[in-house]
Amino acid sequence: MRSNTSRIILVVILLSAVLFARLYRGKGSVSHTERRQSDHVSGSHQSVIDPNTALIYTHHARCRMDCRHISEQDIREVLREGTVNEVKSQQGQGPCPTYAIEEDRHKDGVRLRIVFAKCVQETRVVTCIDRDHEFDCDCK
Repeated sequence: MRSNTSRIILVVILLSAVLFARLYRGKGSVSHTERRQSDHVSGSHQSVIDPNTALIYTHHARCRMDCRHISEQDIREVLREGTVNEVKSQQGQGPCPTYAIEEDRHKDGVRLRIVFAKCVQETRVVTCIDRDHEFDCDCK
């Protein structure tokens, strides 16, 4: 009887450890690659921003686009094909919630994250990120 109780306790501890690890995957001291893979929460194409909507590009976004060689056509492709990264988005923040929309561009291997601010009257491109390459941009 004592042996069965010990086994049950051990199984409960192991299951708790597995659940804890799944809950906190992508948080804490994990590698950049592991975090990148776990941040992507939404699995379906984004539907929060119409891919044909008029876009306003912030000064910061234009600077990042220039530095990282990201075109307006690339931005539109992300809107058409991308998915919302809910971890990187701030959907409940202020009058203009932000949406980080990501796409793995198979044609050239570039993985982009574009952050959009969706306001009542306009949609702004806030910043553009190449998720695999660091660029020395001076965007102030």
